[in-house]
Amino acid sequence: MAKQFLTSLDDEQLRSALTKLGEPRYRLDQILRWVYKDNVSTFAQMSDLPNELRIRLAERVSIRSIKLQSEYCSAEDSTRKLLFYTRDNHAIESVLIPRKDGYALCISSQVGCGMGCPFCATGYMGMSRNLESGEIIDQFLSVRDHTREMNQEVVSVIFMGMGEPMANFPNVRKAICRIISEDGCQFGVRRITISTIGVKGWVSRLSKSLKNVGLAVSLHAPDDELRMRLVPAVRNSPLAGLMQECKDHQYVTKRRTTYEYVMLRHVNDFESQAESLAKLLQGQLCHVNLIPFNRVTEAPFSPSDSVSTARFERILAGNGIPVTVRTPRGRDIDAACGQLAARDLT
Repeated sequence: MAKQFLTSLDDEQLRSALTKLGEPRYRLDQILRWVYKDNVSTFAQMSDLPNELRIRLAERVSIRSIKLQSEYCSAEDSTRKLLFYTRDNHAIESVLIPRKDGYALCISSQVGCGMGCPFCATGYMGMSRNLESGEIIDQFLSVRDHTREMNQEVVSVIFMGMGEPMANFPNVRKAICRIISEDGCQFGVRRITISTIGVKGWVSRLSKSLKNVGLAVSLHAPDDELRMRLVPAVRNSPLAGLMQECKDHQYVTKRRTTYEYVMLRHVNDFESQAESLAKLLQGQLCHVNLIPFNRVTEAPFSPSDSVSTARFERILAGNGIPVTVRTPRGRDIDAACGQLAARDLT
């Protein structure tokens, strides 16, 4: 019988398994502490459990569902990319981005991506499968353990790696609940952000289920016609509806929405488009990230030049829209925005 993965099991499933083994209820608290607070990866390390129980659990359950295969460190800015393999030999990637007080962790939610954005390397992979909640949690646990070995901490988590988080929301939600829970990793919910393309209804679903989680929307265009070319999966999700959902989210959460906008030369970087974007976002509690396009072999685009980007930024700011031009990180190891494709560089 195939082993289960502990991090994919909820408390009720774990409690039931322990009851069948004739164990008292407090064993659950012990196991949860070892896995989520002490970061152990084997039952043998759980020293306050009876040895017989440790052996029986190890026969039935594996703690980690993914395995670190390779790690790459950018010579340019110390960004780190970690390549993991799942139990069925799929490759996924996580990215550690240096911050002043630790690392931001960019986490994956799917193997590949089915959204088909033509400027993104992950989109060209296509969609293989959703990650289980345990595979998402295990990225956090593995990377947290890794950063602590460097005397650092993960200070924020961004669901902006491989995949569309809202297309795998049940598993993403389950993973986040474990990461933030008192008997889980006790990680602050307001330090977690979900990035989405914003298919109709997705932002509203997030507002109802995880209202204290940050929201980033992959916008990339100020009008429906261009946006449907750049983000094909939103063809039945007009911008007007998305903007209303985002405004509602801002009202409910009292948190600003971050709009991600990849700058593509002679595609979405014209002065008139900056004016249209400013009008679209007027009055919102928001911030715009202008993202330099990171070259992808398959993609038929070029990055906007510095003059066009500066002009775009100036127009938004002049209309009262908070805006930042994001500094690319990890380009030399294919870890920058839009470059994740789970390729082993060795």
